[in-house]
Amino acid sequence: MAEADEIIIKYNEPAPLDHLIWFATEKCKPEQRLVIDFDFVTILLIDEIAGRTYNEEEKQKRFENEIEKFVALKEQHSNIAIKIYLTFNKIMSDFIQSLKVNKIAFFLNDLPRTIAEVDALVKYGVSDIYIANYLGFNLTDIRRIAENVNIRVYPNVAQNSPICDLVDELDNSIKTFFIRPEDLEVYEDYVDIIEFYGAIDKQDVLMNIYKDGYWMGNLNELILDFKEDINCMNLMPDFGFYRLACGHRCDLGKCNYCDISKSLAAELKAKDIYIKKERKDRTNEYNANEESSFNDGAEAI
Repeated sequence: MAEADEIIIKYNEPAPLDHLIWFATEKCKPEQRLVIDFDFVTILLIDEIAGRTYNEEEKQKRFENEIEKFVALKEQHSNIAIKIYLTFNKIMSDFIQSLKVNKIAFFLNDLPRTIAEVDALVKYGVSDIYIANYLGFNLTDIRRIAENVNIRVYPNVAQNSPICDLVDELDNSIKTFFIRPEDLEVYEDYVDIIEFYGAIDKQDVLMNIYKDGYWMGNLNELILDFKEDINCMNLMPDFGFYRLACGHRCDLGKCNYCDISKSLAAELKAKDIYIKKERKDRTNEYNANEESSFNDGAEAI
C-alpha cells in the first residue's frame, strides 16, 4: 500500500472523524491520493433497513454531518476525493453541490456509454471519469474532451458491451477492451489512473506486474473474463497502439488487426517464438491520433 499512488477505502457506514483522520495521516503518505468510496444509498438507508425511518430533514442532516467530516478531513490530508454511487434525488444533488462549494473532488462510479455522457460528466464538474467497454477504443478523442479530468481505466478485465456479451462467441476476447502491461506506456498520455479490478488480495501482485511492464504468461491468467488461450508474449509490440484510437471499427468491417494478431500469435506459439517488449521512451515513435490510427491499415500488417 505504501507504493500505491492512490488508496481507495470502502465507506458504507458513518465513521467517526478521528478514525478517518487517523487513517489519512497514519496509513497514507501526504502525496498519496485517498479516495473514499462513499456508498450513498447504504448510508442513507442503514437505519431504515433496521426499522428506523427518517424524514427528509433528518436525512439531510445526516449528510450534512458527512460533509462536515470530509471538510475536516481535507484540512488534514488535502489530496482526497469522494467516489459516489449515483442516485437521482434532491439529497444527492445537494450533497454534490456541497462538495463543490467546499472544493472537495468527487466522481461517480457510473461507466459512461457514449462520448456525450463523457462530455456531460466533464461539465458536471467531476474530478475523474471511468472509461470502459468500447469507449476504451476512443481514448484520444476522450482525452481532448476531458483534458482536465482524470481518466480512469480497469486494465485487467476484458470489457465488452453487456448486450454484445449475450451473443459474442468465446473467441472474441481479443476484441474486448483491456490493457496489457506491455502496452501501458502507450496509454500514459491518455490515461491518468489504472484501477485494478478484482479481489483485494490480488492488488499488490497486479501492481507489481504492471510496474514491471510485461507478462510472460497467457492473457487469460492475467485478464479477468479473457476466454482465449493467447500468450501475452506472442502478440506484437504495437498491439496497444493500434487499439488506442481505433473506435472498434472492426464492427464496420474496416479493420481486422485483432484477428490478424491472434492468428500471428498462434503461429509464433507453434514455432516457440516469444517477444518480450522492453519499456522505452516512445514519445517520438508514435503520435496516436485519428490520422495515424485510422489510415495505417492494419490489414497490411
